[in-house]
Amino acid sequence: FLCDALSKMNTPLSSAPTSDVEAALRLVLHYCEGIRPLPGVRSALKHETFREVLLWLHGSDITSHHHREVLILYYDIVVRYSAVLKMKPELLPSILAAISGTSGIQHSHPRVRSRSCYLLLKLVKAMKTLMMPYVATAVGGIQGLLSNISTLPLDPDDTLYLYETIGLLLGQTGLEALDEQTYMFSVIKPLIQHTEEVLASPDLQRDPDHFSPILASSIAAIAFLSKAYSRQ
Repeated sequence: FLCDALSKMNTPLSSAPTSDVEAALRLVLHYCEGIRPLPGVRSALKHETFREVLLWLHGSDITSHHHREVLILYYDIVVRYSAVLKMKPELLPSILAAISGTSGIQHSHPRVRSRSCYLLLKLVKAMKTLMMPYVATAVGGIQGLLSNISTLPLDPDDTLYLYETIGLLLGQTGLEALDEQTYMFSVIKPLIQHTEEVLASPDLQRDPDHFSPILASSIAAIAFLSKAYSRQ
């Protein structure tokens, strides 16, 4: 039934009707929930036909689809069935480029940005042993967003997800020490500078209630950035 539904979709997927693509993606996402024995994800990935469906999906142009729900569903599928990427790690660069770029965390719609921040963290946690070649791609996309918050605003929790993701990428992917230090310095320096500027502001004592959450956000970002190191 799943293969039949997918075979009836128009290609390329980027221009297929939203309702058809969304329905098919939901079938793929929830497929494992009816599979036994548990856990369903592991059992589902033992089926060669289902693995081929996932590989076909990852090889498509679905991240160029215009509808936000299609993108979110696809990234949910990426994370839920991330084990298939360990079998085909060559698929990772295009997926990371999409979720780290304008089809993901830098998307114009806040719901896509928010969900992508969380799912990127989940993906990096699942794939961290394979992430070293792609650190530059992922960190570059994240820094691009964090430096453009006024244009593409994020909720505080989403920002912390991104800092935690950077910490994982730098601290648990096997980077050379010098590369790790270089990346970390480029990320943490703006946070420290911002904190110092707030502390040096003559307005701080006059209106501490205004500056307290600003300081708290910078301190929280540094804490989440260092999470990966506290687990080592």
